Amino acid sequence: MRLRRLLFLVLVIGVGWLVWHLISIEMGYSNRLELSDKFYKDDIDIHQIEDNHAIYHILNPSDDIKLSLNQNTYNIGDNMVYTIKNNGSEEAVFGTVYHIEIYIRDQWYTVPFKEDIAFNSLAYTVKGQSEMSQSIWLDALYRPLKQGRYRLIKGVNGDYYSTEFQVVKSSHDED
Repeated sequence: MRLRRLLFLVLVIGVGWLVWHLISIEMGYSNRLELSDKFYKDDIDIHQIEDNHAIYHILNPSDDIKLSLNQNTYNIGDNMVYTIKNNGSEEAVFGTVYHIEIYIRDQWYTVPFKEDIAFNSLAYTVKGQSEMSQSIWLDALYRPLKQGRYRLIKGVNGDYYSTEFQVVKSSHDED
């Protein structure tokens, strides 16, 4: 009975990893290195993470699709909600996958997810001349976001769209 449970657990983990790997390939992340803990220290050594810079061919290729956030500035620990607005006449399709990048010394770098994170494969549609909002699950990130300049990236209709935001230290946070 234990062996059967162990095999089932291994199968579930393997399928989850495979789904994440396929999504990573779809989003163009298959050749990126994970950021180390140095990424989250105040004295970031840019040479430790320069192989993890963001690679996107075209961001925001169509004026028909607009990606926005419910705020432009967030306090550390705030929840985020994004909106995809479809100004076109055709349906727009997107999934649950998202990526967050941080801007450091004139370069964008991918903020890694926790190792055991996988996205479900739901597809959402936004009809023409309408919009849809979804929450961002920030707990999936390797570490909480610190102060800085960031951007959210979402795939819509096979293209990538981005919107920038700032994370600031709230007045009630300790130094």
